Amino acid sequence: MKCLKCGSTNPESAKFCGKCGAKLARTCPQCGAELPADLEVRFCLQCGAKWRPTADVELVSPDRAAERLQRLVPKEYAERLLATCGQPHDERRTVTILFSDVKGSTSMAEKLDPEEVKEIMDGT
Repeated sequence: MKCLKCGSTNPESAKFCGKCGAKLARTCPQCGAELPADLEVRFCLQCGAKWRPTADVELVSPDRAAERLQRLVPKEYAERLLATCGQPHDERRTVTILFSDVKGSTSMAEKLDPEEVKEIMDGT
């Protein structure tokens, strides 16, 4: 089982990562129920929420994270986010917001899972 915190590989029977000590239990992002490690489940057994196995999760290096962030925010802010591990200090700013809509995206999004919509909109 791959650790989501540090990326190291652990035996399937492990409950905690041997490298960083993080808990390896798979939990539902919706209700928090623990998912069985020995079964290949794609939906939570308690609430039915869709779940991605840890093997599908992409661990992103800090350099790759900075590259992705820079697509969305100014370089200086991306650097601040990385330096503070995603916990920036509060600040007041005047901003301009542009809202745009992709034709047909709302009706498409109503029929798909949020993860699928994100992948389509990101072009991945």
